[in-house]
Amino acid sequence: MPHFILEHSPDIPAQQISDTLDALFSTASDHPEFPDPAAIKMRALPCTQQRMTGKVHSFAHLTIKLLTGRDTSTKAALATSMLAILDRHLPQVGQLTVDPRDMARDTYAKRIL
Repeated sequence: MPHFILEHSPDIPAQQISDTLDALFSTASDHPEFPDPAAIKMRALPCTQQRMTGKVHSFAHLTIKLLTGRDTSTKAALATSMLAILDRHLPQVGQLTVDPRDMARDTYAKRIL
């Protein structure tokens, strides 16, 4: 926990996405909200079919799934710091967004081998 899911347009080179995930992971690992870097999960999903106002645009959208318990200001600060990483690593991308989301502790289920 947490889960970082980077959805992006397919025009962004794979190496650039990989470098971006590395930078996001490094920043998250240093963040006081995530004391155990081994619990951080990162993944990227290219979106081959997408439209914005009827046109195809480059984009990257980071969803951060967090267990409940963080206040709004903490989530806003996290979103701002992650947006700065996206902006630094994906400067050519037309639209960058970050959305921290709560996951209910009472209903989250997990299995690890």
